[in-house]
Amino acid sequence: MCALPGLAQAAPPAKAAPVATKPQIDRLNLNRASPQELTERLVGVGPKKAEAIVAWRKANKGFKTPAQLMEVKGIGPALYERNKAILSTR
Repeated sequence: MCALPGLAQAAPPAKAAPVATKPQIDRLNLNRASPQELTERLVGVGPKKAEAIVAWRKANKGFKTPAQLMEVKGIGPALYERNKAILSTR
């Protein structure tokens, strides 16, 4: 764009200062997730582990804390650590 002599150029619009916000994490509720959701969203969880999670949930009346996921056979601390950022129970 060329400036024409005698015409004032408009200043570009001022940008608002960025607001610091905590990034939203799409949490996975262990007490509501289907086996398919568990398989799709949890790193290292296939169909058999997903079914084991649902079976544990039914047998124990749900998860009280995300850390209880480690009580499911086949799920140890390493798998829990890889997924804990997205886990919820409410």
